Amino acid sequence: MKSRIGKHFSSAHAIALLALFVAVGGTAYAATKIGTNQIRNGAVTAAKIKNNAIVPAKVKAKAIGTGKLADGAVTASKLAKGSVTPAKMTEYTNSGLVKLSKGSEKVLLSRGGLTLTAKCEDGGGGVVHAALVAKNTGTEAGLFESDYEGNYTDPGFDPGEELNAFYTVDQSVPYWFGEYYNMFSMTNADGSTSLYGGGNIGTNVLGSDCVYQLFTWGA
Repeated sequence: MKSRIGKHFSSAHAIALLALFVAVGGTAYAATKIGTNQIRNGAVTAAKIKNNAIVPAKVKAKAIGTGKLADGAVTASKLAKGSVTPAKMTEYTNSGLVKLSKGSEKVLLSRGGLTLTAKCEDGGGGVVHAALVAKNTGTEAGLFESDYEGNYTDPGFDPGEELNAFYTVDQSVPYWFGEYYNMFSMTNADGSTSLYGGGNIGTNVLGSDCVYQLFTWGA
């Protein structure tokens, strides 16, 4: 029997068996001995991760914070349908700094038949006129009130009506105005959109004719 085994057992067989044992043993070793401390920083790149390998169940709660997301990484196409609900939103908006030249305007917010538009106009004689105007674009009257308008006892907001949300600025020199005076509230007819807001407005600053920043809270 020995002679028959020896006759057919070559060095090639020995090498093949050794490779098998190393492969099996190596896999078992890797599964039990290679942890996060053995993986060099940057060794596991996106290109080395199989599609759909990382599923929600494999991601630890709160492991991915905003600081770990690249700018623009989360786009509308990457959000599951219905994943972002009103209850999950902070109901806060920030337009950021908006710069306009004389003769231009920009809608900063449009919701529920209510719009807020920044307008920058030439006031003549070197004066720049800056305004933030609220408009009811719906078909029914809503409510609007601002410190500038002072319309506390007459807050009706008719379809097509425009009212100033901020104090207007007419200046030929650098001017920046905010504080608590630039506050307003607006509500559409059925109450589905009700906003409270404030912000800043200026002229001839930051290299622009008009500069705005709008903040709102509400749905």
